[in-house]
Amino acid sequence: MKKVMKDEKVSRTISVADDVATIHHVTDHKQHGQLAITWRFDFHDVSRDELIKIATRALVIDARPKFKSYKGDLDTIAKEWDNKTFNVKELLTTGKRKLSPGERLQRFLDALPPEEREKALEKYL
Repeated sequence: MKKVMKDEKVSRTISVADDVATIHHVTDHKQHGQLAITWRFDFHDVSRDELIKIATRALVIDARPKFKSYKGDLDTIAKEWDNKTFNVKELLTTGKRKLSPGERLQRFLDALPPEEREKALEKYL
């Protein structure tokens, strides 16, 4: 473990060997600020169902910001988000890399309700 200095970049890495995941990451400690730390998670004797449940918790946390910012009346939001099925393989391949300006624009447009999206496209195209 080491203290991360201001403007210092530390890469997050995750590796898996023999059912043990090792993650090197930076986390904010209330008393000591940003710390680079390594943790290991032992998945021996964890069932597939248990793995899917814990993975789902993390995926929900990742999806909430987009849902919370989605604009529209309740029916529009329900159509887009209620009973939604997420393709986990797609989520794994997209990760959290930086988006290109076109991808950011696409995400912004996708988050708009259809009527607002049409207005924006008419105005700017």
